[in-house]
Amino acid sequence: MSIYLCSLEKLSSDGEMVIFRMIRKGSPSSVKSTLGPKIPQTVLTQAPVSSLVHYEKQYRRQKQNFSSDFREGDDLHVPVEDALDLIKKLAPSSKLSFRGKPLVCDLFGQVDLLYQIDDSGEELYLHPYFRTRKEDLSLDICDLIVAADVSWFVKGISLRLLNKELHPKWLRKVQDGEQILEGEERLQFLRLIEDLEAPWGPILEIEKAKIEEKKAEPLPVLCLKDHYGAFADLWMDYGSERFVPFFSNREAGKLEEWRNKELELQWEQDLLESSFIRKDTENAQYFCPMDQVSNSLSFFLEMGWKIKDQKDRELLSGALLNIDCKSDGDRILVEGKVKWGETELEVKDLVDAVKKGDTFLSLGPQKVALLHAKDFEHLGSLAKDLELVSEQLVLNRSRWGALEHVSDYADHFTVDADISAMRRALGDFAGIKHAEIGADFKGALRPYQQEGLNWLSFLAAYRFHGILADDMGLGKTIQVLALLSTLDLEKPALIVVPSSLLFNWSSECKTFVPRLNTLIYHGKGRKEALDQEAPHVCFTSYGTLRQDREHLSQKEFSAIILDEAQVIKNPDSQVAQAACSLRGDLRICLSGTPVENSLEDLWSQFRFLMPDLLGDRTSFRADLQAALSDQRFYQNIKKKIHPFILRRKKEDVARDLPEKIEQNLFLTMESEQREVYDRFLSSLKQGLLKKVSLDGLKKHRMEIFEAILRLRQIACHTALFDQEEGSFSSIKVKALVQDLETIVQEGKKVLVYSQFTSFLAIIKKECSEREWNYAYLDGSVKNREEPVRSFQEDPEVPIFLMSLKAGALGLNLTAADYVFLLDPWWNEAVEAQAIDRAHRIGRSSSVIAKRYLVRDSIEERMMELKKSKQAMVEGILSEGVSGQNLSIDDLGFLLS
Repeated sequence: MSIYLCSLEKLSSDGEMVIFRMIRKGSPSSVKSTLGPKIPQTVLTQAPVSSLVHYEKQYRRQKQNFSSDFREGDDLHVPVEDALDLIKKLAPSSKLSFRGKPLVCDLFGQVDLLYQIDDSGEELYLHPYFRTRKEDLSLDICDLIVAADVSWFVKGISLRLLNKELHPKWLRKVQDGEQILEGEERLQFLRLIEDLEAPWGPILEIEKAKIEEKKAEPLPVLCLKDHYGAFADLWMDYGSERFVPFFSNREAGKLEEWRNKELELQWEQDLLESSFIRKDTENAQYFCPMDQVSNSLSFFLEMGWKIKDQKDRELLSGALLNIDCKSDGDRILVEGKVKWGETELEVKDLVDAVKKGDTFLSLGPQKVALLHAKDFEHLGSLAKDLELVSEQLVLNRSRWGALEHVSDYADHFTVDADISAMRRALGDFAGIKHAEIGADFKGALRPYQQEGLNWLSFLAAYRFHGILADDMGLGKTIQVLALLSTLDLEKPALIVVPSSLLFNWSSECKTFVPRLNTLIYHGKGRKEALDQEAPHVCFTSYGTLRQDREHLSQKEFSAIILDEAQVIKNPDSQVAQAACSLRGDLRICLSGTPVENSLEDLWSQFRFLMPDLLGDRTSFRADLQAALSDQRFYQNIKKKIHPFILRRKKEDVARDLPEKIEQNLFLTMESEQREVYDRFLSSLKQGLLKKVSLDGLKKHRMEIFEAILRLRQIACHTALFDQEEGSFSSIKVKALVQDLETIVQEGKKVLVYSQFTSFLAIIKKECSEREWNYAYLDGSVKNREEPVRSFQEDPEVPIFLMSLKAGALGLNLTAADYVFLLDPWWNEAVEAQAIDRAHRIGRSSSVIAKRYLVRDSIEERMMELKKSKQAMVEGILSEGVSGQNLSIDDLGFLLS
């Protein structure tokens, strides 16, 4: 493919436009042509050439010319005021020339305009010239002069800027060179310069300055002396086989008269103003620190210098990178070419050089390519992720982000239809297809939950894995169950949850997808049950997973889902290692707080999901450390993981949420708590039930009330029933603490209600041990306003612990995002009143209320009776009410 140059040519006849032409590199000096070959569209759309095309299109529209053809040699018009900005874009790209020859742009130095005036009284001789750092130049010998807000000129192979303060009118006046003014014209000029003040005007000189004769202008050539490009000599190329070393100060007096001393010194000064320093050694004159070699050499190539390596090969830059990607199952095949002029290499050669950290890439006996710092920046991550398999570059699909980073950098980047669809979907999730819920799914999804199902289905279809990281209460469970309703579960799906949530997950699965056979893999005989029952969905706890790692790791699962996946944040823990040993087609993590301590928490979860995505732990830690001083490392991590994390905060989906969301969380008591409960229940059956059957309910009403109260206390915590039993753990406390951790991590606020102040005292202790700030209110607190104000106004107080009686009336707690009901109240009006403490006028977002209920306990029995015998339930649980509607059968059911 030919390389095209943007050749700077001349001013238009009216002086309003600067004329450029597109020519092929190596062609003769540009000549106006109306029949030249068309320029390929790929060339015209590449920056910065596209900017030049843009200006020409504007010019054509003004002239009522709507042609879109661009041919070699066509005049391309750029407004005078915009030309310098375009030149600044073109200069670093090595695509800028002056009438077909290399052009070196000095965009930092400033040249003064001088007026040398010789006034005889009748005639005024005006001689304008430019003064550079080293010489004075007559305007007559300049090849192109452009007067603009910042004026500039071209002489030979150099483009220079005039003083930025100079008003363009002073240059326009003398743009044609020397002038002789007489009569009224002379007088007008004298009046014009009478009050002239620098810097906006020219410098005036009374005596004529000596103008240097035009000398040959050498092109600097940097000759590298070592393999790394750190040592170099400076040579001057005068053409006509005059190729001479740069002189030192000791040799200045011996120079041939035809040599341009001043310009040679200027070239050396440019070299020294980069990272090169004088360091005369036996083999070289100049030295550049190793970490600056690539940037320095790139700069000089962009400025038009010639550079040769230690083997006398010409150094090239400005490669054209073409990449083609094709889908191949779980892999992406990466092919392509890299071209420097007429020399072409495979992309894999460039990738190999970047992976090795080489500064130079051999292009044969005559040429060598310089790898820019930007090559390593854009290709470095990709090079680490690519593997060479049978001479073919292969990329794991999960690491698409590394290739996406190169798409804007490559000159030509193509993908097949499969990757194109995946690319659109991974970009902003907008291209993800709508997923149909299974026909037997018994529920409805909110709009954001449907989007979550779409995303999960997309991951499954493309054999990806990911983290669903919605806020607590937004329904991660129902989204997963909706996904399971769409999958062909020939092998069971394994869902790993905290032990307190086993029954809740199983219950929800039966509610929403009743056709699925479920198994709780927990307790005695669990291994045999899994082998014999062949369930669709298997639920287990993290503790059981740790214990049965060897057994479960030998099973094949259709999907593995970790609820509260932050449990595996420590990759050295046994439970994290057990999770990583599991084998499944689809892996999903659920967590409202995927990052609790640091981004290393994410590394552990992605080791379970896609072990190759973030590399090994040591390199990931190094990237995190580097990100502290260089945001590019952080952005690189973010690009990799972005497609595989879906996180919605409550405020993000507020439009889809009702004013109040109420949820029931069913928990299963652990063995010690269950033993205390069953022992007391057994005593009631043997004593109280027998007495009631003999004497009737009315005579033993208070004993019945006391028995039910004690069962409710045990369901909350055994210490409420008997202090000696207080050493046993409470399933409610475990579940609550886990939820409070999420609340604190998310920066949200919560009201925690209980009828038992002794239970609130236990929760206070848990909060204090974790250094969580909280407000507290019960009947003993006299200044109610103080804890309310603290919770409402202090962002450092996320938790408000409150008894039912103290919080029953007159409080407005709209700062709360969540309401947790630790021990359910059977009077629905009282529950609604508690929730409404948070949901009052003035609150714009939804409130999520969660009830903590213990399975196979008095709480579950009361919830069932509540549906049909509300009045009776209220009577039992309200002091001073007889409970006369309670039958012996009802009591038997409650104590079953």
